[in-house]
Amino acid sequence: MEKIWIVDDDRSILDKLYAILKRNDYDVLLFLRPEDILAELDIEKPAVVIVDLFFKNSDLSGEDIVTRVVSDCTPTQVVIISGQTDLKRTLDSLRSGALDFIE
Repeated sequence: MEKIWIVDDDRSILDKLYAILKRNDYDVLLFLRPEDILAELDIEKPAVVIVDLFFKNSDLSGEDIVTRVVSDCTPTQVVIISGQTDLKRTLDSLRSGALDFIE
């Protein structure tokens, strides 16, 4: 079973993605804080990380997660999700190794 980790500070987004992915037999782990997923990456590597681009209560961003996953977790793929479109940051994240961006 493929492991997919999701980090987003919006609980409703996490719950919706969890329901969809579990229904399709994925092993899903949720994180509300980017700091928590970084700590877990030291222990285990998922197949896919879905990450929000912006976090309200953190100094970290989705770009930070992309950079860490790409440098430490090959062949883990990263997909960025965001309700806010910042073209420059989106392009920077894709250039740094994210597989895709979903708005």
